[in-house]
Amino acid sequence: MPKFTDLKQTAKKSYPHRHIELIAECCSNGGGDFERTKSLAHTACSCGADTIKFQLFESDKLWRKDHPRHTETLKVETKPEWIPELKKIVEGHGKEFLCTPFSLGAVETLEKAGVKRYKIASGDVTYRPLLEEVAKTGKPVLLSVGFSTLAEIEKAIERLRPSGRCDDITILWCVGDYPTTPERANYPAILDLIQEFTMKYNTGIGLSSHLKDWWLDLIALGYNISVIEKHFDLSGGMGTERGHSLSPHDFASFAQAVRNAEKALTRYDWPAPEDEDTRMLCRRDPRDWLRPEREYK
Repeated sequence: MPKFTDLKQTAKKSYPHRHIELIAECCSNGGGDFERTKSLAHTACSCGADTIKFQLFESDKLWRKDHPRHTETLKVETKPEWIPELKKIVEGHGKEFLCTPFSLGAVETLEKAGVKRYKIASGDVTYRPLLEEVAKTGKPVLLSVGFSTLAEIEKAIERLRPSGRCDDITILWCVGDYPTTPERANYPAILDLIQEFTMKYNTGIGLSSHLKDWWLDLIALGYNISVIEKHFDLSGGMGTERGHSLSPHDFASFAQAVRNAEKALTRYDWPAPEDEDTRMLCRRDPRDWLRPEREYK
């Protein structure tokens, strides 16, 4: 019988630590007010996110003028001229600035600002001109796929990859409910995305979640996702009131829970040297079948 003390001579082998990128989606929670939007950027940077994201849209290029949403979105636009300052704030905190373009002009604005990546909203999975414009940049893309069919997702990937461009694509599982209820989360569908696209197109997999109960998002970590996007708003803001955006306190709690989950999901070979004392205490010695096990000579 081998000596368990041999474990002291064995180095513990750990495998690579998996870091989950956390995106604080500020979207249009600034409410069209530049000062509030800047406050969002500063606050989000202190809550554990890796990346701070906004949305760049013009209501006139998004909704028909006779639709009620046109008036609603007109009031909360993030102005193109704000982008350089928001990017400077975010990068000043050592975070990455990210933004979703909703028009060709928005892509041009973001290119001038020097963004590193793009995020495509679920509603624009079939917006061919936008996909082709983003593809021209050749930059990595996060592709939300809420309420999309597998055929639509595949077509979007193909449009993002003409002539080998946009090789780095991460598909984000998303449910377009604000907020999303647990029974609508459908996390097993992430396996469908992995089966359909990860192997064929070498895409990454992530999650864009609108769940109010943020702790349920930890379940998705078991599907080997690489990124989680959560909506973020200041306490008492419209997003937190509706329930799909996390307050600074809740986002910080969410971020800490994810970091702890990363540790729990980091594999190491076992038994480990740290197990030796407990094993020696709890193993029975075969010479009298009593604890603790005595060291063999």
